[in-house]
Amino acid sequence: MNIMMKNADYNYEISLLRRIIMALTSKELLLIQDNIKMCQNSIKFMQGCVEMATDQQVKSLCQQMVKDHQTDLQTLAKHINTATMQ
Repeated sequence: MNIMMKNADYNYEISLLRRIIMALTSKELLLIQDNIKMCQNSIKFMQGCVEMATDQQVKSLCQQMVKDHQTDLQTLAKHINTATMQ
């Protein structure tokens, strides 16, 4: 994933958080921010593992983990969107 894509993802997540500030308590917002940061950190770590791995099975496993964490991040965003629509 290139830097522009990472920045676009980060900016999108921040814009989502800004849209829901009024709908959530401070504690809920902090929990969401923490979860997003954890997902982002996991994705970055696994991407580094993909780049360093020489064994194809390990590389494939790490690539799958990146996809899984990206899905988790999208799911979190989906829940945020649902919460703001209610």
